[in-house]
Amino acid sequence: LFGALLKEVLQSSLLRLEGALAKKSRQAQVGKGRAPTVLSAELIRNTFMGVCDVTKRMESFLATGNITSRSGLDLQQTTGFTVVADKLNAYRYLSHFRAVHRGSFFQEMKTTSVRKLLPETWGFLCPVHTPDGTPCGLLNHLAAPCQPVVRIASPEGVIPGLEEELASLGVQLVRSSKTSTANYGAGENAYVTLDGRVLGKVARSRLEAVAEELRRLKIDKDCPGVPADLEIVACQTPASFEGLWLFTGPCRMVRPVRDLATGNEELVGPMEQVFLKIAATREDLEASTKTSSVPENIPMKYTHIELSPISMLSVIAGLTRSLT
Repeated sequence: LFGALLKEVLQSSLLRLEGALAKKSRQAQVGKGRAPTVLSAELIRNTFMGVCDVTKRMESFLATGNITSRSGLDLQQTTGFTVVADKLNAYRYLSHFRAVHRGSFFQEMKTTSVRKLLPETWGFLCPVHTPDGTPCGLLNHLAAPCQPVVRIASPEGVIPGLEEELASLGVQLVRSSKTSTANYGAGENAYVTLDGRVLGKVARSRLEAVAEELRRLKIDKDCPGVPADLEIVACQTPASFEGLWLFTGPCRMVRPVRDLATGNEELVGPMEQVFLKIAATREDLEASTKTSSVPENIPMKYTHIELSPISMLSVIAGLTRSLT
């Protein structure tokens, strides 16, 4: 958003600069008794400082959160993009930097679906730390262990060594950009994608095995080709898009859980955890091995466990003492 607004401000400033220079050139015609205008660096700089207000407009946006744009930038709202971080106390000041707001546009909607806490947000958005009143469910806060991925993406869009690891696991990679991948997900094969780009295909019978091996390499710190924040989604549900979906780009959220097979911590993403079996407490692990006469209590084989029973709470909500 900041870059899109800056681009529009610079574009409008350059158009005004062009108009100002053209006006000075017309005024300096020989017929009016003036010398012709020579475009020098000093003239352009002085004219730019006189007609352009890039700094003032960007400072106004950061201070007020209001956007003044001719095109609208294809946004649903023009106000409420920034929040002033007030220092009422240290906790209040900290919560500003862990807050996530859906947007002031949804405050006027009568439906409550945008305010619901969905299953994939478990462990990423705190179910407790949200204000009362109009912003309830719209102004949320990140859970304490949740962290954003800020790694700079490579220009080619591929992490070095990752494709080689996939090929060694039996994935048939796309060797040429001209190769058609329309039928890669048909029959006994399933798609393998990386950040939305089709990398190749793998046999459906090998889908889970490839995902588990990638997960082992992700936890292994000695494998540079597989980053620690790689999101591995192995979907084998017929009603969904079957395939192996991999995500490595920035601007994602990940959180740590403990892998029961190795005992090490592993970073998982929102879409990834939907297809994992993560236990909340040790009691869940013990209960999963016991048989019960209740039909709903189906024994489940967990693959991960939460680092703490309160890991789904935010930093501030986690400071509240439990009554149990």
